[in-house]
Amino acid sequence: MLDIYFIYQLARRPIHAIARRWMCRGLHRVTRGEYRCPECGRS
Repeated sequence: MLDIYFIYQLARRPIHAIARRWMCRGLHRVTRGEYRCPECGRS
């Protein structure tokens, strides 16, 4: 379900969607799993 939402965001605002996903994954790595963004619960 989250992948469908990501594809929808990609169609509307491609650069914004990609940047948000990269930032979320980067914060998840830096905080060693403590941070989880609300949009992509699995990171």
